[in-house]
Amino acid sequence: MAITTSKVTYSLKPETVDRVQELSVLWGVPKSEVIRRAVNQIGSLEMKKNPTPLEALAWLQKNGISAKVAEKWNRDILLERRAWGRKRR
Repeated sequence: MAITTSKVTYSLKPETVDRVQELSVLWGVPKSEVIRRAVNQIGSLEMKKNPTPLEALAWLQKNGISAKVAEKWNRDILLERRAWGRKRR
């Protein structure tokens, strides 16, 4: 059975176009497949705007987070604790 597809046009920043091309070569797939994978990944990240704590934990255990996101979270928590008067150990 054939899969229905649509041909579309989007405007992207040059660095985004370069990154899509790099991933296409690296993965050995067409650029459209790179974009499909990215959209599917983001879709799974935003499964729900307000997941339950259990859903959020399950997603995090399955997908993890980047080091940059983890560093920001740690920094934000530290600042919040200091604002409430907690001392750093």
